[in-house]
Amino acid sequence: MLSVKHVSAKVLIFAVVPLTVNGIMNDCLQAIIAPHSFNDMRPDSGREFGLLENLQHLLILIMVGTCAWAIWRKPLRWQKLGFAFVALFAAFIFLEEIDYGLHYYEYYHGIQWYESADVRNLHNQGDVTDIMKRAVDVGLVVLFLIVAWACGRSRFALVRYLAPDKWFTLTLLCMVAMRFVVHELGEREREIAGPLGQVGAISRGNLSEFREFFIYYTFMIYLMTLVFLRDFRRTRESIRPAD
Repeated sequence: MLSVKHVSAKVLIFAVVPLTVNGIMNDCLQAIIAPHSFNDMRPDSGREFGLLENLQHLLILIMVGTCAWAIWRKPLRWQKLGFAFVALFAAFIFLEEIDYGLHYYEYYHGIQWYESADVRNLHNQGDVTDIMKRAVDVGLVVLFLIVAWACGRSRFALVRYLAPDKWFTLTLLCMVAMRFVVHELGEREREIAGPLGQVGAISRGNLSEFREFFIYYTFMIYLMTLVFLRDFRRTRESIRPAD
């Protein structure tokens, strides 16, 4: 039976932390999430310099660093190769998220919005964003719900090693709840802003930022669990958990 201390730690990691960060949504802190566009820059450039966006960048860099540590310390070759692939993929996602540094380059070089590049990354071209969102949603359900609950007691050591903690279900529930809250706030913000002709920080194309933070946080915790808390050799040598 789990102790109160253990349960409290799980709730803190899988619910309190992501909800707290995403809870920065009141009016006085909107500029931190998506500050007003800088002078002469693209109208949608504000969120690229916002706290929430840059926290996402930090989470991705932590994943890259975690993989680098695993490549250095993990003893098995297939683990090193696997974490090397994840590190490269995370680095690619990081570059996509920062538009390969374009908004920083344009800001420091005083490039005006009408002179800025139209094609800034790959994931915002055509239907790529929608396709990626659907793929990520499916992946979250499969990995953190189905695999977590169905494969934690698998007869195969590798499956048990990769199966996420069941507490990730709480994180996904928090993400769904936060998505509902943010979209509701966005709708109300548009209703209020409509007569005034102004749109607030939530409605300026920033709804997805809250969702993305949850996704990156979830994968960061999962990756850190595999690297720092699990040992495949011990998992392989252990007896399959009793049903």
